[in-house]
Amino acid sequence: MVSPNVWPSETVLPGFEAKFEALCQLIVDVAALVARSCDRYGVAKLEGYKAGTLEDIVRTSVSTKARLLHYFPPPASTAPPAADIPEKVDDDWCATHTDLGALTGLTSQMFVDESAHPARFSGSTPAPLPELDAHPDPKAGLWIRDRAGRTTQVHIPRDSLAFQTGMALQLITRGKLQAVPHFVRGGKASGGGENVARNTLAVFTQPNLWVPVDEESGKDFATLAEEIITKGV
Repeated sequence: MVSPNVWPSETVLPGFEAKFEALCQLIVDVAALVARSCDRYGVAKLEGYKAGTLEDIVRTSVSTKARLLHYFPPPASTAPPAADIPEKVDDDWCATHTDLGALTGLTSQMFVDESAHPARFSGSTPAPLPELDAHPDPKAGLWIRDRAGRTTQVHIPRDSLAFQTGMALQLITRGKLQAVPHFVRGGKASGGGENVARNTLAVFTQPNLWVPVDEESGKDFATLAEEIITKGV
């Protein structure tokens, strides 16, 4: 959480660092507007809630992090599943979990057929990488679980951002806004997606390590992070 950024060499991806930082700053700026709406809800619903709490966290934190996420194509199955063993269809790409921070900004998912378009370079400039309109398996991608345990697939348009609530936000709003359990479902080989990878960008806006997130206990974000990471939640 406090390690330096890791960037690809400029000779491999010229201009990548500057463009990536600009995109992440845009996502943080939009997250601050979402946080402002959360603050309005907190002021209206929670006694003693301080106006601007979440927006200040999003705008001023030095603990915010971003990850470019690459989901490798699922390995080919060597045999069909036995009739008496149900095929795993839920969280093969990313197990069900809740995010640690306040708001997580997400870009749309990018699917690439790696067998048809292997990574390649022309001199020092990467060759264009064609993007699929959708995964061949329509159930592949991001899913969320609501408070009743029902699952819903999430489709983020290419010109839009989505935001998920995390554990820090849940504590700060005393459970009024809850962290969203979510998972990423890989495609079935039978759907023609055995060579399709998924790519997305997640920006995790998080409180500074010393900021209290639990009003009752005084727990700060560093303590919350240590508890959750240690438990593997």
